[in-house]
Amino acid sequence: MIPMTASLALTMPELILSIGGMLLLMVAAFGGDGLTRAIGWGAVALFGAAGFALLGPAGNGGPGFDGLYIADSFAAFAKLLIYIAAAVSVLIAPGFFGRAGQLRAEYPILILFSAVGMGMMVSAGDLLTLYVGLELQSLSAYVLASFMRRDARSAWG
Repeated sequence: MIPMTASLALTMPELILSIGGMLLLMVAAFGGDGLTRAIGWGAVALFGAAGFALLGPAGNGGPGFDGLYIADSFAAFAKLLIYIAAAVSVLIAPGFFGRAGQLRAEYPILILFSAVGMGMMVSAGDLLTLYVGLELQSLSAYVLASFMRRDARSAWG
């Protein structure tokens, strides 16, 4: 039986992204859309920190939470790919949304929470963990699918 602190150390990338995402959400709520670019750079920094956390026990620590979560080298590689792709999407978003005039502070935060769900799915050792990760990722994806409110393709469905 692995102690709880050791299991939490295995989930360090998800913890970094979740706590950082909630802090950025508060900044977005009180700062408004004027801080969108700063929030985007904060999200990219969080992706970098989460990727760096994969060098520790989160990269190859084995099973945690009684086998519900598995931190192995394949999961670390997949998470690194997820974090790189998410960071690139956050970095190129201002150019895309800026042309349409719909750049919002929530976009990088939704990408953060979606990446947390993807990371949980990659490390799932049980269907319950897979389901929680899928729900977290899909809830963010639903909002992202309708993000461009003025575009008919976002509302069509």
